[in-house]
Amino acid sequence: LLFLGAGAYWYYQKHGEPQAPDFKEIKNLKITEVVPFPKPVITFEADAVLNNSNPFGLDLVDANFDVYVDKKKATKVAQRLSTTMPAESDFTVPLIFEVPLANTDIVKDLSTILTGGWKKKSVKIRAVGEIHVKAAAIEIPIPFDYEETVRFKDLIQ
Repeated sequence: LLFLGAGAYWYYQKHGEPQAPDFKEIKNLKITEVVPFPKPVITFEADAVLNNSNPFGLDLVDANFDVYVDKKKATKVAQRLSTTMPAESDFTVPLIFEVPLANTDIVKDLSTILTGGWKKKSVKIRAVGEIHVKAAAIEIPIPFDYEETVRFKDLIQ
């Protein structure tokens, strides 16, 4: 513990106190999988873009966020991350999350899934939470609140 404290003191004397990276945007939102049975779920992928203005790299720890579909909470995401964000640059964090369709009004009945009617549906997707980074022994939360109205057919790759 003493060694860790001495290491952190030396680190901050040399580099200064770390600043929280800036959350810039979420981009490349897409559907990667649709599972209609036995429990309907849609898997999404997206890229969160952060900017690290520090003169040193930061370790990504995790991403914790809630996903809302049309203002209704659809799922909670806890994603472990283990990579380093380079110094003084933008960095893309891949995010993966599943939205159970049973928790939303997207699918009214089985026939909608079978006929592909859900593809025409437009919904408002909102993600609210934090991405955590670490500099030496200090963890820094990066809050974000992202919202976008999308049509499912535009998200299918």
